[in-house]
Amino acid sequence: MLQTKKVSNVIRYLGLVIFVLLIISVVATNSVSAAGNYHDTLYEYIEGGATFTQVTTPLREKWDYTSSYAYNMKSNTDIDKVKVGGSEGPTLQDVVYDCTYGSPRSLLMGRSGYFPNLVKEREYDYACLTFEFYKVGAYLYIWWSPDSI
Repeated sequence: MLQTKKVSNVIRYLGLVIFVLLIISVVATNSVSAAGNYHDTLYEYIEGGATFTQVTTPLREKWDYTSSYAYNMKSNTDIDKVKVGGSEGPTLQDVVYDCTYGSPRSLLMGRSGYFPNLVKEREYDYACLTFEFYKVGAYLYIWWSPDSI
């Protein structure tokens, strides 16, 4: 009789552990699937002779309230200012509004950064990044995404 009670308690305990693990896996799966448009897209740009340059990435859908992300992987220049733009439409012919939160941040060569913004708070559906830098013969090779993990 005593042996049966111990086995019954062990089974009950294992059932509780399995239930808790199942709940944790469901929550983790749902939180990952709720993440935004965080897949990186390559932005390349070649500048011949200008000293000050301002270039803008194509607009991409902004799905959530997270910061935008960029990785200055193989550019030959630091980016002095990164600004986040927001737009109602998907093309740069649509009006792009400055949605940078706070002061623009820099993006050094070989570094990545997160860029807080107000795109979703201002109810825009698309975001882009604007890079400002001083460099003759600049080459940009930057991975970016409108949302981050």
